Amino acid sequence: MGQVDPHRPPWVFDCKLTARTTPNPEKFDEALRQHVGRPGHWIDLEVRGDCSDAELELIRRLAQEADTRPVVVRHVAKLISAGQEEAGHDEPS
Repeated sequence: MGQVDPHRPPWVFDCKLTARTTPNPEKFDEALRQHVGRPGHWIDLEVRGDCSDAELELIRRLAQEADTRPVVVRHVAKLISAGQEEAGHDEPS
């Protein structure tokens, strides 16, 4: 009791990551509503995975058309197992 297994520390998240998606939404607006909701003064969307600047702009434009609040869309590094980031992560030397 009180010991930590060094091969499976409790602070490492090893579960499979899955995207939060809306099954078969008829419109982008429906998918946006389920994940963004109404609170707040702006919408801040973080996009993970492969996505071009044109695709980010398309997401921003569709989100802006669906809501009157200002929309910010950012591309963030993909997460991999063991809590490390795949892109933009510098290993200590």
